[in-house]
Amino acid sequence: GSGISLVATNGVTLRNIAAGVNAAGNAAQANAVYGVVLTGATNTSLTNVVASGNTRDGVFIQSGSTLTTITGGFFGTDATGATTIANGQSGIVVFSSNDTTITGVSASQNTTQGIFLRGTSAGTTITSSLINGNKVNGVLLNNGVANTSITNNFIGLAATGTAIPNGSSGIQITTTGAGLTVTGNKISNNGTYGIYVTQANGGTIGGVASLGNIITRNVVHGIRLNSVVGSVASPLVVAGNNTSNNAYGISLYATENAVIASGISSNNTNFGLYLEGTMTNTSAAGLTMRGNDMGIRMLSAKNAVVDG
Repeated sequence: GSGISLVATNGVTLRNIAAGVNAAGNAAQANAVYGVVLTGATNTSLTNVVASGNTRDGVFIQSGSTLTTITGGFFGTDATGATTIANGQSGIVVFSSNDTTITGVSASQNTTQGIFLRGTSAGTTITSSLINGNKVNGVLLNNGVANTSITNNFIGLAATGTAIPNGSSGIQITTTGAGLTVTGNKISNNGTYGIYVTQANGGTIGGVASLGNIITRNVVHGIRLNSVVGSVASPLVVAGNNTSNNAYGISLYATENAVIASGISSNNTNFGLYLEGTMTNTSAAGLTMRGNDMGIRMLSAKNAVVDG
């Protein structure tokens, strides 16, 4: 079973507890499934919880749970963050649950994702957290989650700047509904992409320069957009980001309904901006590109619009 299971509860607070580690807090004492599982729970607060070393996920929020707040805590390490005690799958999972706030946590060193949002989850905020060292992605969004905000996190590095890569992408967005906001994050050193988007129904990655993400030193692409599908009225806007010192700064593959507007994409070992395939209602303008091996490359690109 799981360490703690809350079913149809209201107003429960879990504070300063451990689920999945031994009494000393320095080694796994795994629960057979989850560290903490919420099922149809409302107004739940988890504060300074250590949920590491579990057979599946550290925290699993499901079945229409609402208004969950996770503040502080460690999900994949001990309470110092120094010793890896990986969960067998993800650190935190939000599955078909609404209005979850995750702030100031460490979701690190897990076997798959640091934080995984899936199902019909809406209104999730992930902010001011350390998300690094996970074997697959730092954050994964899937199955049409909506109104997601990912802001001011360190993804693939420590707060000191020390590289602690996630194995694949810093943030991977495979399917999202409307309302995506990704701003103010530092996303570096990840094994493939800083941010990888395959389908997003509009939203914003960055914004004005003060809200832009710093996306550097990722092994392949800083930002990759692949077949983004939004609408003419509500495109995915990528603006004000610094995508420097990657292999590719920003890459677009057969992208639909995306706007690249402003930002810096410099000193990448290959291209500042790369476009491939047929573009639909997609444009790039206002990028500063210096010191790349090549500023812009287009391969079999059609209907691409690039302005200075």
